[in-house]
Amino acid sequence: MRKQTGLNFRRQHPIGPYIADFYCHSAACVVEVDGISHDHRQKTDAVRDNYMKEQGLRTLRFTEKDVCDDVEAVILTIQSQLKHYDKQ
Repeated sequence: MRKQTGLNFRRQHPIGPYIADFYCHSAACVVEVDGISHDHRQKTDAVRDNYMKEQGLRTLRFTEKDVCDDVEAVILTIQSQLKHYDKQ
């Protein structure tokens, strides 16, 4: 994702009791890609997102369908949300 966003993201990065799909230290951001299994996990995801927030991290969530159908739009959203962070 670095090529597209200019930011360095780590895949499958552990944060406390969780493993983030993608994590960018410099932007203090977690990107989660939710598959169909997340349809019934809103409470669990909310607890996870709250934990990330308590750690000073922002969570951006995208569906697996969004990523598969229009990855460019997902990348543009990430760029837009994180545009003011230093690029490393």
